[in-house]
Formats: sequence, C-alpha cells, structure tokens
Amino acid sequence: MARGIADLLQVHFQSRDTHLTALRATPLYLLVQDPMESSYPVIEWSETDGSQNIAIFYMDHEEECVSCNLSWLMHSIIPTNSKEEQLRLNWSVSDITHISELFGLAQHLLGLLQWSHEDILNIYCHQNFDDTFTEYPSV
Repeated sequence: MARGIADLLQVHFQSRDTHLTALRATPLYLLVQDPMESSYPVIEWSETDGSQNIAIFYMDHEEECVSCNLSWLMHSIIPTNSKEEQLRLNWSVSDITHISELFGLAQHLLGLLQWSHEDILNIYCHQNFDDTFTEYPSV
C-alpha cells in the first residue's frame, strides 16, 4: 500500500508543479475492530506554495493489485492572493462502495480530533496520561 500512496503523491506534486515541505503519516484505527487487523493511513503534508493537505487512504484487502483498488479522500487548504483560502475536497475510488467507507473514516477522524489528550492516550492508545505529555506543533 505504501508504494501506491507514494505513486499517487508523486502524481499530485507533478500535476500541481509543487514540492513537499513537510510530511506526517499516522495510522487511523477503528475502535470497533481489532486494531491489528485494520488500519487506514492518514497522510498530512505541506507544499512549497503554502497549501496544507490531509488524505485518508482505503484499500480493499481482497484484491491482489494494490494500485487497482487504492481509494483516497483528500482535503486541501490552498492559499490565494486574497485573505481567503480555497478549500478543496477531492476523492478517487476504485469501487463506488469505498466512498462511504472513506467518508465514514473522515467522520471517525474528526471525532478523534475533538477528544482530549487524556482520552486519546487512555482509550485510543491504551496508555496512561501523565503530566509529561508534550504536544508537538502540527505540520
């Protein structure tokens, strides 16, 4: 799956004539399933033109060909000449049923982002929260 994601990002950068300035990859786990059985890559990156992007990737593991069944949902914030920013939502699905999966994953991710740090560590990461938690700046 990593190779398919790298190929898609490379095409994205070439089509926008921009370069990567920051990158972060995080696995997204669902709480109702065994985390070791299914995770969904969430990739965040910034580009030389100042745009910020986040993408969720979904792959139907029953298929043999990785590039044939890799679907994604991407949200972009693109700076403009005015004070406003352009918001963009793009997706590409290899099967129409993947679109509902991707929007469900996006809703799940949004819910997680609204949790407190304590809840994320205690429930999602199965770790105890203590006062030594350090928050790093986002990309």
